[in-house]
Formats: sequence, C-alpha cells, structure tokens
Amino acid sequence: MFKFGEGALGDEIKDTEISFSEVPMFNTDISPEEAMSFWDKQFESVPEISMKDILNRSEDEFSFDYDLSNMKELMDKFDNSKWADLSEDERMDFVEQAVSKIADILSLNEIPEVMYFEDDPSNCGYYYSGL
Repeated sequence: MFKFGEGALGDEIKDTEISFSEVPMFNTDISPEEAMSFWDKQFESVPEISMKDILNRSEDEFSFDYDLSNMKELMDKFDNSKWADLSEDERMDFVEQAVSKIADILSLNEIPEVMYFEDDPSNCGYYYSGL
C-alpha cells in the first residue's frame, strides 16, 4: 500500500544523494559527418511499400471519388468570417451537420462521436478508434 500525504516520503527524499555517474565514452572511429551520411543513405534506401504489400489489398479496389458538390453550402458556413459570428450552439449544429453529411456520402454504418473541448488553438484534437 502506498500512502501519499504528510510525511509519507519526506525524510527519504531529504536524504537522497545526487548521482553523478558518467556514461563511458567509446571510440567508434566515425565522425559526425560520416554518421549523418550513413543514416541519410539508410533512409534513402527504404523501399516503397504499397497497400498491397501491407494488407494484401490494392488501391484499385477502393473508390475515392465522391460527389461533394452538395457540401459547398454547408462548408461555406465554416469560413472564418461567418464562423466568428455564430453562437456556440450554431457552431455545434453545423459540425454535427457536416459529420452527418460526410457519413452519408461515405455510407458509414457507425458515425464517430464528436467531442468538444477548449485548449491551445494549436491542438487540433485526434481520432481514437478505441472509443
């Protein structure tokens, strides 16, 4: 059992000594430039792998051509000038409409749940298939 709180690890932490161990150096006889050149060649020589190699399926089996012409009106609502004037409820409604429309176009049986959060503007969220 672990006890967290007053005095649980206070004395042990105070008595801890700092370790000044060093990592032993070894000579590889390779300059940093040679090492960079070696790794550049390794990454250049990586063979291209196709979907067929990975999944035993070909890209030709799938159709990626969808008629998105009826999405323009809905997507125009996401324009910054229009989006800024919308209330939070209106924004959520448009997002749900977009998700529904895309699910219809792609014939999805299971529509992903949209989750909302406030965070740093650079955080664009993520897709987690486990949900």
